Amino acid sequence: MPSTSSFRQSRPLSSAVVAEATIAVLHDHGKMAQCHPLVGQVEAMPSPALKAPAEEQTADHDWFRQTEYVPLLPFGLWRKKVIFENWYKDLPDIPVVTIDDAVSSTPGVQRKQGGVEAKIYAPGVTIEAFFKVEQCQPDFLKDTITSRGEDKAQTELGKWQVVEETKMKCKNVVVKWLSVGQQRRAQTKMLDSIVHEAEKRAYGDNGQAR
Repeated sequence: MPSTSSFRQSRPLSSAVVAEATIAVLHDHGKMAQCHPLVGQVEAMPSPALKAPAEEQTADHDWFRQTEYVPLLPFGLWRKKVIFENWYKDLPDIPVVTIDDAVSSTPGVQRKQGGVEAKIYAPGVTIEAFFKVEQCQPDFLKDTITSRGEDKAQTELGKWQVVEETKMKCKNVVVKWLSVGQQRRAQTKMLDSIVHEAEKRAYGDNGQAR
């Protein structure tokens, strides 16, 4: 019988500049696909080859064929090549106002929050995910997985976060047992890659704002 699993994770963003750069990365669908650590090849498709619902074949759905190399044994001793189709669809940007903008001394600077919706049709697994940039709630650190060992004082400097919410529907419990943990670990690395790419776009390799 089909089995469903859901998970959520997030990363703090150090400034509003990085937050806007993160939205740009999420809207760069080819780069988004390449941020996934298991992906080997990404090919844009004008339309899906599979029988997707009509509402997923509109102009705002960006379709790709991806090749992943899924590890079946530790240390990369055996990897399985998996080819699947997926799409990305931009979420509408929502104007928001920050009281204490990280890069401006002027209060009330208007910024955006937004993101992307994605769906993957892999063998035996359908994955639906949302990646969103949003303003942090006061207690957001309780549910945040930080990367590169930031301490609380550092993460509190940022008023923004990128959030991933994923739901996996597996055809049976065996596929779920094989896939969920692996996918969650991969998505964790994907979030790190998205933030890293956003920081490069915001500050460049020398750490200076562009």
